[in-house]
Amino acid sequence: MPSTRIRFALGIACAIAALATPAAALADDPPAPGVTTAAATDVTATTATFHAKVVTNGTPTTAYFAYGTAPDQLTRRTAVTDVGTAPGEIPLDVPVTGLTANTKYYVVGVAENDDWEISGDAVTLTTLQAPEILSGTISDITYKSATLHLNVATHGQPTTITGSVGKGLARIARPGVNLVRVLNGTPFGPVAVSADGDVAIPLAGLEPGTNYYWSADAKSVAGTGDNGGGPFRTTALFLMPRPSISPSVAPYGSHLTIQGKALPGLVLTLAEQPYPFLPSIVPLAGVTATAGPDGSYAFDLRAERSARYGVLGEGAAPLAPISLTRVRVAAVVAAKLKRARHHRFVVSGRYQPGVVGKASLYRIGAGRVGVAQSSTSGAFRFPARALRPGRYEVRVAPLSTTGYVPGKSATVIVPKRR
Repeated sequence: MPSTRIRFALGIACAIAALATPAAALADDPPAPGVTTAAATDVTATTATFHAKVVTNGTPTTAYFAYGTAPDQLTRRTAVTDVGTAPGEIPLDVPVTGLTANTKYYVVGVAENDDWEISGDAVTLTTLQAPEILSGTISDITYKSATLHLNVATHGQPTTITGSVGKGLARIARPGVNLVRVLNGTPFGPVAVSADGDVAIPLAGLEPGTNYYWSADAKSVAGTGDNGGGPFRTTALFLMPRPSISPSVAPYGSHLTIQGKALPGLVLTLAEQPYPFLPSIVPLAGVTATAGPDGSYAFDLRAERSARYGVLGEGAAPLAPISLTRVRVAAVVAAKLKRARHHRFVVSGRYQPGVVGKASLYRIGAGRVGVAQSSTSGAFRFPARALRPGRYEVRVAPLSTTGYVPGKSATVIVPKRR
């Protein structure tokens, strides 16, 4: 027996109301399916999952979703799903991609069999807007670090910033997108962001005087927004000025002043290159000073060996001979004159440091008296049986390989014979 078939088409230009079930059907028609549209979930800037419940009423049924940006413009459809003939409510869950960010959509679930096409009520959803990095700047640049400031728009979603910093940059052009990526970079983050505005990210472990690039992404449940990137350059190491040393020739054990100027507030360490000026320049443990408001500094040191001295500080280049000042340490000589019988004398004493050297007795204005004496301990003794009256001194010449320079004693006087 022929039956009247009634179908309700979901047209592109038809309103949702046009999809309503007709008021009457012939008694021998198969039952119509049912569908209830539910709220979408997993909504991001470009994706969502549509949900509906389908009732087949025992007839082979298929279903899909129609959606669009206006109630009467449901021009997009998901793939058709065969839901079969199972009894009860059958869930229809369809992930959808390709949505436009920050846009309101109308979604309708549609079920159909050979005789019926039925739509549920429309539900709406508004896609999220992915976070954005609006701008990026670099501050506090030193020879080894910098601070990256990102102006981030979260669009109301908890956002995570990740990125990297490196020496190479690649730009990847895609339709509508200009991606910036650092090549072989060192990653930073993740940094959690909960509000719009400036996000300060420290960048450490950099090399002095080097061109760098940074890139960063902002990501939330809405997706990953347009990334940012840009160049910067670390500062070079500066050459520390040579200090001055007073006196430049100092008696052994005397007081030395090493002074100069550097950056105000810089913590400085004194470094030494002992004679014979081998390549190694060694920082002196605990010998530090802080440059004053005008950059001036001073070290007090006991003169114990001939050496070259320089100053180390944060951000300064490694010390080189051009940054060093030399001080020479002279032997300190103590001598005494002891009178024996018949105008005979003995000159004796000691010099410091007790290194290998030669001691000689000189009559001032007349030259050396006798032969120089070698010493390995710093002690000397001159038997002087017949010294002329006059003024004398002992001069000590340490072995040149010791690094010390000659020194002389105070004047000793041989009185006139009575």
